[in-house]
Amino acid sequence: MSDIDHQFLMALMNTVPDRIYFKDRQGRFLSCNQAFAEFLHLEDGNQLIGKTDFDIFLPDHAIAA
Repeated sequence: MSDIDHQFLMALMNTVPDRIYFKDRQGRFLSCNQAFAEFLHLEDGNQLIGKTDFDIFLPDHAIAA
C-alpha cells in the first residue's frame, strides 16, 4: 500500500466512531483508528503496533480474542 493510500485510509477510519484495528496472522496489531486508541487510553495508535491482546487485556479476554 502506498503512503498516500495509507494516509487516505487512516483519515477515513478516523472519521467514524467505530473501533477499527488490523492484526497480522500472529495476532499482532498493525494499525488502529483513533477511536480504538482512545478506548485503550493511548495518546497515539502507533503505541499499539506490534503488541498482542495479551499485552493490553486481561488473560480471559485475550484468550477469547
